[in-house]
Amino acid sequence: MADGVVGTDPPCAGCGVPVLAAEAAAYRRCGHTWHVACLAWRDVRQEEPYNGESFFLRNDGACPLCLMRCYCFQQRGRCRRGATCRYQHAWQPASQADQQARDMKAELERLRAANIELAWHRAKQAEDFRAEIHSLEEDCRATWEECAAMSAAVEEKRRALSEALSEGRALRTRLAVVQDRLSRRRQEEAEEAYLDEVASEASTRSGSSGPA
Repeated sequence: MADGVVGTDPPCAGCGVPVLAAEAAAYRRCGHTWHVACLAWRDVRQEEPYNGESFFLRNDGACPLCLMRCYCFQQRGRCRRGATCRYQHAWQPASQADQQARDMKAELERLRAANIELAWHRAKQAEDFRAEIHSLEEDCRATWEECAAMSAAVEEKRRALSEALSEGRALRTRLAVVQDRLSRRRQEEAEEAYLDEVASEASTRSGSSGPA
């Protein structure tokens, strides 16, 4: 035993013999200690990358006592995943197999319930999204109709303004014509008044210069 102290060497989880410090040992994260020889014959796989080597020697964190056994291997004697399977390929007593089957069934039921709940939440979320999209479409449609109405009103006002400007230009033209005629009329009246005044003065002068 290490340092000659009794009880300091942990027992092998496979054979129960203490694992001496000088012996090849495999220490798992779960706390179990194994002789390498006790692990070497467990779950020997022929596929790549094991090539006849134990699954537990290639995976440092795996422990035969803690790792769940492959349900497919228990039922059929083979696993469809082959070397990629992360569960233990080993036989176990019927009671343990039944317990594992119950555990796996419970896990499947839990996963099924979780999937159903997830599907329900996704369906509800999708329905909420559809309602929100419909609301946004209605808002966009209302906004578009409002914008169309405003555009029509602006176009109508632009047309009215254009007509008013045209009418204003016509009125200014008529006003200019009237002002021109009025100016000419005033000029003619002034000329007539001047001629009348000249004629009156001439008549007065001719009257004053006649026989007494």
